[in-house]
Amino acid sequence: MRSGFIVGNGLRRVREAAIPLVRGERRLIATGLALLGGLALLALPAHADVGSSPGRTTAARSATGLDLSGWRTINAQLYKGKRRTMLVVHGVVAATSQGAFLVASVKANGVAMEPTDFAGEPRLVSSECKGECSVSGTWWLDLDLAEQAHPGMFVNVPINVTLLGQTVVTTTQIYKMSVMATLMKK
Repeated sequence: MRSGFIVGNGLRRVREAAIPLVRGERRLIATGLALLGGLALLALPAHADVGSSPGRTTAARSATGLDLSGWRTINAQLYKGKRRTMLVVHGVVAATSQGAFLVASVKANGVAMEPTDFAGEPRLVSSECKGECSVSGTWWLDLDLAEQAHPGMFVNVPINVTLLGQTVVTTTQIYKMSVMATLMKK
């Protein structure tokens, strides 16, 4: 069929006829489109600096490439503390180094969480760190008791959880920190 006009009941334009596709070509195109659609649905890898903070009852944050020669921190925030709940935090500091001490510590709104060491600091230390090593722990804080000790700092206000990490003695080449905070009913 040719392009042109059809006469009668007004002018109408006629389109040029499409070239029909052979069955194999249609199948090839359909397969290619399906593969592209499948690739678009794949999730990108979650690394570098990622987080789900702030959160209502749970928040998390992870970071890589931090210089741990001094105290470095990453934060996760919960919208607000509630009565009759306990804040539970899990933190990890990982590094690749030669003969270092690796330290992890956690605070909530600047207050040390339990357990603490003999000096009252919530720190965990991994000594003799050679090659790949990590230090991880779980800390907790009863928000009713924390609010009694520090009025106005934990109930109905945002809770900022800070994971502190450090290597002592040598520098590191590869390092990562990750923290997850959860409010749980008592």
